[in-house]
Amino acid sequence: TDILYETVQYCPRVVPRLYLQICMGAVSIRSGSTLAVQVMEELGEAAKCVQCPVRGLFLRYYLLMAMKDKLPDGSLVDESEEEVEGKEGSEELITP
Repeated sequence: TDILYETVQYCPRVVPRLYLQICMGAVSIRSGSTLAVQVMEELGEAAKCVQCPVRGLFLRYYLLMAMKDKLPDGSLVDESEEEVEGKEGSEELITP
């Protein structure tokens, strides 16, 4: 999945690249190769960079629907021993 995720990076247009990154992020979380918190942080920051408000809205909605079953429910302790709240992560994606 890492090779496919790197291949997606070469898509020349930004918005289609973000949609492909969301698909590959969901696949990598499902396969267990990466942590959900790391992928959500990266994709959330990338989704905020879309200039058009309508396209950004649809992209964030797609991100939430793709990651809906993969979001952590409660508090998690990641590798750096700091607590991460699952509900806060989903609220960050909704607000622009």
